[in-house]
Amino acid sequence: MGFLIRGVTLLTVALFLSAYLGILQEDIYAKYGRRNDEAMFFVHFLSLPAFAFLARGLEESIGRANLSPYLKITENILPIREAWAAILLICILQYICVNNVYRLTAVTSSLSVTMVISLRKFLSLFISFIVFGNPFNVFHICGTVFVFIGSMIYSRVF
Repeated sequence: MGFLIRGVTLLTVALFLSAYLGILQEDIYAKYGRRNDEAMFFVHFLSLPAFAFLARGLEESIGRANLSPYLKITENILPIREAWAAILLICILQYICVNNVYRLTAVTSSLSVTMVISLRKFLSLFISFIVFGNPFNVFHICGTVFVFIGSMIYSRVF
């Protein structure tokens, strides 16, 4: 039960911080113009010092990635570890996703962006239930109802 409360608390705090970031971005865009590449750079650059708190965990993860087997495609073994290939693919996909989110923030309101991102997260979660066969319990049903009600209200009002 403690994990559930901590998880919900972290998600709630992240949601409020994300909403606040959207408001700050709108203020900055209004004052300095809609430069989405510059905004993406500064948000990510200024968050780099926070990784100092994760140094030990990062070192352990790098060590495990270095010990993963080499990537094998059909009968060919490539000179890259499986974990590093997965990390590289994830970085490329995340760059594409984040870049498009910042492009979206430059052309629409932060509320619209938050709504689109919330729907994307919901769809990702729903697909993971189907693909990985995870149980879909009463909390997921309540969350689904809230997402759809919020989406309907937003689409009718805006």
